Amino acid sequence: DRLAPITVPDGSVYLLADNRVGGRDSRIDGPIDADQIVGVVVVASAPNPATVRAVAAVVFVAFVLSLVAYLPAPTRSASANPPRS
Repeated sequence: DRLAPITVPDGSVYLLADNRVGGRDSRIDGPIDADQIVGVVVVASAPNPATVRAVAAVVFVAFVLSLVAYLPAPTRSASANPPRS
């Protein structure tokens, strides 16, 4: 899926779809004028393995912390604290 170098004119953008096989993007239609873009970027991500691991770790920790609410309240049993002599 390699292309020759492309020069994007000033005021234009080169868009790439995340579905390389079925997506229609600048590889087919060429650069588009920037003033044709309507919308805002909400999330941008990269398939960097370190980033994926970091996000997965944060999600895992958040999940584990959410389970704490379902743990029974701590209790003290008589055998755990025998009377002192």
